[in-house]
Amino acid sequence: MSIDALQRAWSALWQWSAVRFAAVGISNTLVGLSVIYVCWRFLGWSDFRSNATGYAVGLAWSFVWHRRLTFRANTPVGRGLVGYGLVCLAAYAINLGCVAASRAWLGPASFLPHVIGNVAYSAFVYGACRWFVFPLPDDTALPGKGRG
Repeated sequence: MSIDALQRAWSALWQWSAVRFAAVGISNTLVGLSVIYVCWRFLGWSDFRSNATGYAVGLAWSFVWHRRLTFRANTPVGRGLVGYGLVCLAAYAINLGCVAASRAWLGPASFLPHVIGNVAYSAFVYGACRWFVFPLPDDTALPGKGRG
């Protein structure tokens, strides 16, 4: 496969908001973990304080990039930030519910409940942002349907 073909394939994939959502999620994870590490290792902060700071920075990072890049929204910042915060709180509750329910089903030795919870969290955040926080004027999230 040539470089030109790879660039065309990447460009076609990048049109899907779900692909951009995943890219922002990966960058959010790297930023959040980096902040946690710096706060914990170099600033000597507690695990809790470092984690809370990393999570807050990660939420701000992901809000900005989901608004600008993932959904390419013109939603006012204040309204979008409140909506995004509420979505993330609801998603966290869904995550915890999935972890608890699947833990009861899969037992205490499995890590899979955390994976299930994370998938549920991510799917909820994507859908809620796509259709409520940063709504697009038409169904452009589908391949070949425009800017989604």
